[in-house]
Amino acid sequence: MKTAAKVFTIIGMIFGFFLIYPIVLGVICLRKLEEAKSREDIFTWAIINIFLVSFLGGIFMLLIGEDELGEASVIDAPSVKKTSSAAEKLVELKKLYDDGVITEAEYQEKKQKYVDQL
Repeated sequence: MKTAAKVFTIIGMIFGFFLIYPIVLGVICLRKLEEAKSREDIFTWAIINIFLVSFLGGIFMLLIGEDELGEASVIDAPSVKKTSSAAEKLVELKKLYDDGVITEAEYQEKKQKYVDQL
C-alpha cells in the first residue's frame, strides 16, 4: 500500500504540475509518509492528498497498515544505517546553518565530521 500511495501521489503531482500546489503538497505528503511511525501521523496528510493532489494516492495512504510504517529498509547492513544517519545529520546541519543558528566555522567543523562518517 505504501508504494501504491507513493506512485499515485507522484502521478497526481505530474498531472497537476501547472497548479503548483499539487507539487508542493505532494512532496510534503511523500515526506510525511516516509517519516510516519503510526497511522495518526499521516491521517491529515492523506485527507489533503485526496482532495488536493491525488484521490487514489490519498486513499492508499489511508489504507496503509501500522506494520508498513516506520519499517527499516530492506538492506539492514550497519554501514547503510550509519550512512543514512550521517546523511540525515548533514541535512539538519545545513538547515541550522541556513537559519543562522550556527556559525560557518561550526558548520564546517561538524560537516567534516559527518562526511568522514560516510
